Amino acid sequence: MWSVGCAQATSQRPPPGGISRADAIAIGIKTDQVFSSTPLKLVSVAVVDLHHAPAYGPSSRWVWTLVMAGTFPSLLCGPAPPPGQVPDCSPQHRSVPIVIDYFTGQVVSRGDVGAPT
Repeated sequence: MWSVGCAQATSQRPPPGGISRADAIAIGIKTDQVFSSTPLKLVSVAVVDLHHAPAYGPSSRWVWTLVMAGTFPSLLCGPAPPPGQVPDCSPQHRSVPIVIDYFTGQVVSRGDVGAPT
């Protein structure tokens, strides 16, 4: 589940010692490129404190949040086609959110592939 939308907006700077923006992007690309049939494109990247986000509890947790766009397989093929035809399950251009731990570089979560873009 993608819960970074619950992240507390803050004007604080992240603490020292975290991975760089470039490293976070490289991890995001490495994580999702295997699923996309086209090169990934970075849509957004931010470092946030997940303080008070329900999925992570009340303590502070700094993470990189990325959204990558690519051509991912369709998870749902839409309505059933008429008898004798097959559904169109071709890959579509979509975006996917990724959350990476700010200090360790480990992928915390990878969200579901979003709607076609």
